[in-house]
Amino acid sequence: METLTGKSRIIALVDMDCFYVQVEERDDPSIKGTPAAVVQYKAYKGGAIIAVNYEARAKGVSRNIRGDEAKALCPELTLVRVPETRGKADLQKYRDAGREVIQVLTDFSDCVERASIDEAYIDLTTAVEERLNHFLSAQGDPTASCEQSNILKALDKEAFTTNFVMGFESTTSWMDMMTDNEMMMPLDDVKLAIGAEIVGKMREAVFQETGFRCSAGIAHNKVLAKLCAGINKPNKQTVLPHSSVAQLWAETKIKKVRNLGGKLGDFLVDTLKCELMSDLLKYSEKELLNHLGSKAGSWIYHLARGYDTEAVNPRQLPKSIGCNKNFLGPEVLVTKDKVKHWLQQLAAEVSERIQKDFEMNNRRARTLTLHVSFEDKNSLSRSCRLHPQFNSERIRSEVWVMMEKLYKSLGVLPVNMLGLVASKFEDEAGVSGYSKISNFFENCPRSESSASTTLINSNKIPSSSTTFVTSTAGTSKTLGSSTIANKNNIVVESRASTTKMLPSCSSSNDSLDAVQPEKTDPPFELISTAIANETSPHKNPKSTRSLGPGVESSPKLHLTQECERCGKQIAIWEYVTHMDFHVARDLSREINGLSPLGFDVRPETLEDKERQKDKINRDKIALQSPAKRGSKRPRGRGGGGTKRGRPGTTTGSPSKPPVKSIDAYFIKKIN
Repeated sequence: METLTGKSRIIALVDMDCFYVQVEERDDPSIKGTPAAVVQYKAYKGGAIIAVNYEARAKGVSRNIRGDEAKALCPELTLVRVPETRGKADLQKYRDAGREVIQVLTDFSDCVERASIDEAYIDLTTAVEERLNHFLSAQGDPTASCEQSNILKALDKEAFTTNFVMGFESTTSWMDMMTDNEMMMPLDDVKLAIGAEIVGKMREAVFQETGFRCSAGIAHNKVLAKLCAGINKPNKQTVLPHSSVAQLWAETKIKKVRNLGGKLGDFLVDTLKCELMSDLLKYSEKELLNHLGSKAGSWIYHLARGYDTEAVNPRQLPKSIGCNKNFLGPEVLVTKDKVKHWLQQLAAEVSERIQKDFEMNNRRARTLTLHVSFEDKNSLSRSCRLHPQFNSERIRSEVWVMMEKLYKSLGVLPVNMLGLVASKFEDEAGVSGYSKISNFFENCPRSESSASTTLINSNKIPSSSTTFVTSTAGTSKTLGSSTIANKNNIVVESRASTTKMLPSCSSSNDSLDAVQPEKTDPPFELISTAIANETSPHKNPKSTRSLGPGVESSPKLHLTQECERCGKQIAIWEYVTHMDFHVARDLSREINGLSPLGFDVRPETLEDKERQKDKINRDKIALQSPAKRGSKRPRGRGGGGTKRGRPGTTTGSPSKPPVKSIDAYFIKKIN
């Protein structure tokens, strides 16, 4: 049950206090301690407020109003405007500041999940367990619960100066309850106390290294940690023991809970008539399963009792990169030209940011999503594949294709919001579909009867040295340093395979022991250059490079394997996939009742089979009697033949059986 409830976990949420204002205060200390807010733009009613410090909140300023109204409420309010690039807000400096905070948090735990620019979840379970085991082993008797109170006494009290515990008047009263020898001390609460100490030191480290203040919530799961982080702000932390969950749920509206702000929350409020989380306790698990299904019903049942098992995913990078712009009042986009202009601006920003992300994190986005909100409040999204070799113009073109489809189906409607989001990031190798060729040569096992290729770091060969190519016969031919079209000298050893099997490659040290290959050097450029010089279809075959007087042409570097079934030359790194194609085609013909093609499917073999089949048919016709051959009535206009059947009847030619899928084959096998 502990795995289900997750009470053994210690999860913290760190939430930066009015983060955008803090970033501006660090840049301009003169506004610190005075009412201040950060706004975007100013053309429409003084701009939209995106952050308000606590001095301004005391004057009635909030993010729900615009700049002009905020100045009317608080004349001494300082409005700091977000920088603009390409006609829209540029939030890059806030993202960079958030990255500074994440770097500090990772010093305390390896499991940090960045939830937004100013929020992050931290799984402290491992750190707490290590500290707890250290305390218990130091006292000599880990099973003696009466001595576990020494753990609380050993905690750093300075880390609890801004600590609050829900359900208790103070942290001291909570500690006293746990150290009471007449009560059974809950070990889960001891772990929470250790986690609170770690979070207190973490928050202080964030302030010392970045100058930013933050609040935090400490609980047994992510949902509870996020809720209690906002109870005591700013610059405070709140601990939620499991015994105080009922008190929290009695004060929390369902729509305020993480993952319940959408349709599921609407169903609980409108259909089940539950306004507060505590109202869900009146439903049994069976009733919730009937209303919501097995997955959602079980989750709601346990969440109402304070249990949730969602893991903290160790991710310091954002899952998506995007930007959007709202068009309100007179700024509404009513023509295609205006929409096209802003899509160009958004595409340029997204392209720039994902390129920067690639340079820093070596990953690329696979999906591009367009978000559009029309004046009638109708919001739509369309997605497409993002090409790995992207640029702003290509992104704009792909987005405009999606926008044109919306216009075609809906008409040219006024647009209130445009947004572009790049998501589903993968490492560079995963996006391009193949890994670096150096990894192929390094990781493949060595076979005695297979071809091997040795790639030698050309940077370590002296400039005066001579380039060699070892042929399949084992003889060396001198080519000279200028015979290969590459900046550096290359030494390649190639031994052809003696059997019809897929070659496996590995680094070889048989030749030139003084020169060792480096795993970090990418040999793809060297190999592709050599292949291009020999087999490029764009070069004139008559214009071959002269190797010098008395020097024979060098043998080709073979990186292909002849398919045993179709006879095609297939790249060795694609050979296995190519053979899978043949197997899939054979299986498809089998389940659709077609005759097998046989193992050998070379074009010449198939032509021979077709000629043999035609010869057999002609021989059968020749053996028939003349009367039988003449009994067939000619087809055509006015002739015989099979009549067309009327709709709904069984007369006429039989219908062609539907083509079965491979999935149907496996379903039949399972049944």
